[in-house]
Amino acid sequence: MAGLALFAGGSPVGATTPGATGNAAAIALYRQVQKAYAHVAGVETTRHGFFAYTTSGTNVRWAWGQPPPSGFKAATETVLQVLSGGAVHYYSDVVKAPGLPTLEMIGNSSGNWTILGSEDCYTKFAASSAPVSLGEQFVGVVGNFGPVKHDGSEDLITSAYPWGPGSTATEVDTVSGLTKQILRSTVQIRGRVTLTFTATNRSLAVAVVPAPSPVCTAPTTTTR
Repeated sequence: MAGLALFAGGSPVGATTPGATGNAAAIALYRQVQKAYAHVAGVETTRHGFFAYTTSGTNVRWAWGQPPPSGFKAATETVLQVLSGGAVHYYSDVVKAPGLPTLEMIGNSSGNWTILGSEDCYTKFAASSAPVSLGEQFVGVVGNFGPVKHDGSEDLITSAYPWGPGSTATEVDTVSGLTKQILRSTVQIRGRVTLTFTATNRSLAVAVVPAPSPVCTAPTTTTR
């Protein structure tokens, strides 16, 4: 599965499949994809359909990896992940939905932080509510892999893995034949959860996430 640190630190919500099974050639190629990020400074991902949120005054509630709850709006994210040895070191996630103030999230060694619209300070929130997991590989080689398909200079790699109880995610990653890096991904979830989301990636030679400053202590309400 491609970094859901692509989509969230390399481990999608509820993904518990140990290791990789299925087509040996696809698994070998995906291990090359994982290694291709060992010396990449960072990745900028534009993601659609994964995240939703709602606001009331300065309070914000969000959900990810599931259909938008009632009253929530589906959002577009611009996720910047700073990598170290292919693992997610820091991240920022700028989230926008029509009619709502912009939501920004930052994760670093001090924790996970959020700020809404024109608020003047960042509020800390629990790592369990973060849409990106720090310390995990951007690309995790897990799931059941199908045969590789080829489209010109690109390879299409399909894998399937559990997505929480009663659901299965099928992920199709389009990989550059030159760099072995993931250009774009589509994930379809079926079962108890029905959801489709997409991501487009751009690798960066330089990647910096600003520190959350100033910080405040007012609580932020989250939903997952």
